[in-house]
Amino acid sequence: ENVGLPWSADEERTLVAEFQSGDTLPDIAAKHGRTLRAIEARLERLGLITADQRTTNNSFTGAPASTATDPQPP
Repeated sequence: ENVGLPWSADEERTLVAEFQSGDTLPDIAAKHGRTLRAIEARLERLGLITADQRTTNNSFTGAPASTATDPQPP
């Protein structure tokens, strides 16, 4: 697996080609041995998707950020 490893220029070229040919993001992630979040983050960095198009959030925990206005338990 490539989880946590830097992206090579060759891997980025392959990612772009797969994305542009219509491969699904989960399939691309499996081929690259990376998480869906990593694939979406790289596609966003490359300008191929926007943050709004991502299905994953941008946090390391995967949990939504809490705010001070969240209701508190009694």
